[in-house]
Amino acid sequence: MKLEVYGKPIALARHRHFKGGTFNPQASLMKRYAWHVVSLLDDKYEPFSQIDLKLKYCFHPPKSWSAKKKKAAIGGPKASKPDLSNLIKFTEDALNGVLWEDDRLIIRIQAEKVYDEWEGTIIEVFNASNHIEEGRTE
Repeated sequence: MKLEVYGKPIALARHRHFKGGTFNPQASLMKRYAWHVVSLLDDKYEPFSQIDLKLKYCFHPPKSWSAKKKKAAIGGPKASKPDLSNLIKFTEDALNGVLWEDDRLIIRIQAEKVYDEWEGTIIEVFNASNHIEEGRTE
């Protein structure tokens, strides 16, 4: 299944710890992101028991770049902030209970950050059980 989530990709911010508890500064943002993904889902979607996940985070080139440099950057890697690991973690946490029961069920991830003409996240979810069986040569 492939979903295109429009909007600038979001990196996970650290939780704030204080005497007596923990505060997640992105709790409401994660809920909105999850609802947006739910709106893109097919009514018949059933979460898999083992997940193979492919993520592509697309960003606009910086406005300060020349038109020539922007055009050349499209499709190329984005080797600057936000960190890829924080983008992945936000996606995993926000979509718990939506695309998967829990992110512990994700057994393989392929992810990249690129410059593109639109900003968003392309999420591809595969049943890893099927991929593993298809890859066997026994």
